[in-house]
Amino acid sequence: LDLYEPGFHAGIISPYQAIFFGNSGQNIPINAATSEPASITISVNGEVVASGTDVTSLNYTFNETNNGVYNIELSATNGVDEINQTKVISINP
Repeated sequence: LDLYEPGFHAGIISPYQAIFFGNSGQNIPINAATSEPASITISVNGEVVASGTDVTSLNYTFNETNNGVYNIELSATNGVDEINQTKVISINP
């Protein structure tokens, strides 16, 4: 029984919401995963904060004390296919 379609898959699995509302100074785990070994980067507003090569998961703890909206960007490639995903974290006072 296949639970997902064959091929390369990648995504941000935590937080699972498209927009996550957090508090100033809150530790927010960012977890990304791929279906096969890949090069993965996690960026915040375009700045790379975590990267790995030949991995199937990558973790980063987001913590921001400034209020605002932050784009959490995943880029993953297996050498053939590339997958990009963006989620948003909104930090409130």
